[in-house]
Amino acid sequence: MSYEHLFQRYGSPSDEADIRLTGYLLRPDKLKEYQIKRNDETAARLILECERTAETLREYRQALASRYAALNTMPYQERLEIERYRSYRGNLVTYYVRIVRTYEDGTQAKTLSETYPGKERRKAISRFEELKRQRPGIEVLEDISPQSWEK
Repeated sequence: MSYEHLFQRYGSPSDEADIRLTGYLLRPDKLKEYQIKRNDETAARLILECERTAETLREYRQALASRYAALNTMPYQERLEIERYRSYRGNLVTYYVRIVRTYEDGTQAKTLSETYPGKERRKAISRFEELKRQRPGIEVLEDISPQSWEK
């Protein structure tokens, strides 16, 4: 059985999986004679489910390793960003300096993420300029002007 069935919700494909194994068992020394068989069957069913789940998760780990290898060999493009963010609560301004790696298949990963409070605007801009000098030819996204809703 493939790990793909883990990523099905109500018969439709899903991006996430939720694995749950449940069983209700009682202590053996508290069981009556007629309860022993039912608890033994439940324990056997749980063992079988655990073994199947373990095998499925081994296949999933193989797929993860394959994806990791593909990402490490896939061409990518890096983008340097500086963003000004003003929270709607408390009017606090924060600057984010990031390097985002975009792979050929559209997957994005942040390779650098630094946060500066609003009072350190110059420090954030100088760090952005320093990174821009270190990586000539990198795509640049600069979004530090106040938004239209800010007064």
